[in-house]
Amino acid sequence: MIKSSKFILPKMVNISITLFAMSIYVIYLTYIFHLENEKCKCALNWRHEFIKYYIIVMIGILLLEQVSSNIFKHKFIKILSFILSCGYFTILGQWLWKLHTSKCKCSDDWRKTFMETLYIILLVLSLLIIYK
Repeated sequence: MIKSSKFILPKMVNISITLFAMSIYVIYLTYIFHLENEKCKCALNWRHEFIKYYIIVMIGILLLEQVSSNIFKHKFIKILSFILSCGYFTILGQWLWKLHTSKCKCSDDWRKTFMETLYIILLVLSLLIIYK
């Protein structure tokens, strides 16, 4: 009984983190689709396209990892994933900053505020980790 609980708890934590990440990605994706449906020209550019497709791929990866956790253990895949994540984080920040500074009214939505707030929190946490 004790032996099996060692395996269940990490799996439950992994599933919880995955569900949390997926819910954030879904919020981001619904916001991007909302902007496209509204034809919000000040928000639609190559950055929004990159963010949209990155999120779709990440949701797929998160689902694949739940099926087979060995798929993404290769060192090359980890390095590529890190580079793409850094690029995504940078592009997301640029896009959010552009929306914020351009006073793009059609982009006003609670999801934009959520994205900006989460971005700032993650940026601060990243800087604290880097400069610890």
